[in-house]
Amino acid sequence: MRFLYAGIILVVYLFALMIGYYAVSTPFENLMDGIDDADGGLAADEIDTHVGNYKTFFNMAFALMAITPIVWFIFWVFHREPDWRYYR
Repeated sequence: MRFLYAGIILVVYLFALMIGYYAVSTPFENLMDGIDDADGGLAADEIDTHVGNYKTFFNMAFALMAITPIVWFIFWVFHREPDWRYYR
C-alpha cells in the first residue's frame, strides 16, 4: 500500500515539475535572449559564452530535479533484504 502512495506522490511531483518548467522556461529563455542580444561592447563574446552556459544549467537543473526522485523511487521499490532461510 505504501508503494501506491509513493507512486502517486511521484506522479504528482513530476506533473507539478513539468508545469513549473513550462511556466518558467519561456520567460527565462526570453530573458537570456534579451541579455544575449544586448550590445555588450567588448564583453559581447563573454556574454555569448555565459548565456549559453546559463541556459544549459537551467535545463540540467530541471532534468536533475526530475530524475533524482525517479531513481530514488526505483531503488526504494526494488530494495529488499534477502531472506536467507530459503537458502538453507
